[in-house]
Amino acid sequence: MLKKCLMCGKEFKTSNRKRKFCGKECYGKSIRTSVLIKCKVCEKEFMVEQNKLKKGRKFCSRECMGVFERGKPSGMTGKKQSKYYHKVMDGREPWNKGTKGIMKKNNGSFKKCHKAWNKGIPFSKEVRAKMSANKRDDKNANWKGDNAKYGTIHDWVRTRKGKAREHICEICNERQAMDWSNKDHKYKRDLEDWQAVCRKCHYKYDKIINNK
Repeated sequence: MLKKCLMCGKEFKTSNRKRKFCGKECYGKSIRTSVLIKCKVCEKEFMVEQNKLKKGRKFCSRECMGVFERGKPSGMTGKKQSKYYHKVMDGREPWNKGTKGIMKKNNGSFKKCHKAWNKGIPFSKEVRAKMSANKRDDKNANWKGDNAKYGTIHDWVRTRKGKAREHICEICNERQAMDWSNKDHKYKRDLEDWQAVCRKCHYKYDKIINNK
């Protein structure tokens, strides 16, 4: 297949239909060659390389690109911003056209440094109890049932039966209880299977159960 080089104009043979240049030299020149184009926003003429032109460069600066994409350039204020804004936005339809009567105007309900009406007001005990009940046991997303770890089951017992120190030891009935002890050592979620014991009785009880 004979094709004409876009850079030097010479004819060359190739089997590739997409090939446009006769060699690497012409391809390199085409990339390095600059072209004079007009900015799409400010209409200022500027030089741009061929490879950047192929990638879609249309603006002379980031400011003009910001005007085109957002309608608001960074670093521009006052008359300069207004001039560029109207040049780009003329002929475009606003995004909220035809929504009159459908969209409600903000009548000053939200202002600068606006504070929420319920800020600083604590939840009542009833509301807290409902919130807690909706996240307990199998209603909780992290609920594992009897497959929970040793410490997690102890925490579950503590939240429902209170601290062990608030009770007297259920074995000796003399000393202050320090721990919650599981009776059959299966560690199931059964509150009747737990007892408040002191450290001395806890040690003796576990030793008896383990030796069985």
